[in-house]
Amino acid sequence: MEFNSYLQGGDKCPDSKQLFESIQKFIVQENYAELRVRGLKLVLKDDSSQAQYVEAEFLCESEQGLLNLCKFLEFVNNSHKILFVKIHISGDKHVKHSNTYIYLPEQLGSDIQVLGDGTTAVAKLFFNGVFSILTDFKFTDFKTEPFSLMILVDSLIGNPNLLYIELSRDFIDDETAAAIIQRLYGNPRLQKINLDGNPISTGLFKEQYIRPYFSTRKDLKILLG
Repeated sequence: MEFNSYLQGGDKCPDSKQLFESIQKFIVQENYAELRVRGLKLVLKDDSSQAQYVEAEFLCESEQGLLNLCKFLEFVNNSHKILFVKIHISGDKHVKHSNTYIYLPEQLGSDIQVLGDGTTAVAKLFFNGVFSILTDFKFTDFKTEPFSLMILVDSLIGNPNLLYIELSRDFIDDETAAAIIQRLYGNPRLQKINLDGNPISTGLFKEQYIRPYFSTRKDLKILLG
């Protein structure tokens, strides 16, 4: 049985297991290359509408894998009424062989670079309503550049449902971090922005940005490291 990060311990939901395995097979059969699903949990199924509400985690080996993921997510949303409540999209430095994960020497420590095409594709999922009920959004472990990352961040501005946004280990510097917080600070329901694992000078950043500009909202936590 394939590893499912959302079904550990005593959680053995058969419906989640079945949907997880179906999605795994579909990704392979339809040749969504450089992409895999690491975890999936069916939170709710609406029998009247046949909609399935899920939490999911996907790993992308490259920017092409990210583009393939966006095509896949839009397809299953429109054709199979799979609606995402929480999603984690992550860069994948592992190579899969059978049921084990190994590091190839040439890939050890390599970073998954994502430029404008990848972040624009993810942004379109928000603009097109694929993520219309999303409450938790994680986009982590990619080597991003400020301009391309802000394309994605701009699609999150004013989002009425997001409670948690994580952009950990995305090569975000102080200036980009300040721009991200500034854009998202007014999101009405947002409770946490997680920028952990980025090259941010935490103490200096708090003195220069957090205290003077981003300390009025007591309901919003900003994690830097």
